[in-house]
Amino acid sequence: MLAHYASPEKQSARSIVMTVFKNPLIWACAIGLFINVVHSPLPKIWHEVADAPGSSSLAIGLLVTGAGLHLEGLLHGSVAAAAGVLLKLVVMPALAIALALWFGISGTSLVIVAACSAVPTSPSAYVLARQMGGDAPLLAQIITLQTILAAITMPIAIALVATAS
Repeated sequence: MLAHYASPEKQSARSIVMTVFKNPLIWACAIGLFINVVHSPLPKIWHEVADAPGSSSLAIGLLVTGAGLHLEGLLHGSVAAAAGVLLKLVVMPALAIALALWFGISGTSLVIVAACSAVPTSPSAYVLARQMGGDAPLLAQIITLQTILAAITMPIAIALVATAS
């Protein structure tokens, strides 16, 4: 969908398939899914090798996002960025908590729902948007704002749910 709708010019079906096919995030998910489905045991060295970049992935993602950020965009907020922040940090946790309550979830499980739904967008979304032709500078702005504001909204969402249950 991103390759089709985010591109400034209309892309052919072949071009879209090639964009998806060349995406390393898609390959990583496909390989992980395959290994999981076949229950293939991996050598211990693979776990150790994968652990190093896995431990630093958040920091690397934030660095990449920060490199694509235009600071003037933070000073002159846009409606799209404000909507992205509001929907992700306020509306999504509210909907997730409401659904969890509707399904009878309470206690620690409800707190986990609140925490998981209140996290900011992953920095890997910036990499994906940039590679697939999306508005990467806008997404960098949204991720930066969400990461900063989540330091306020996450504890509030968790505290509200923890005291209510």
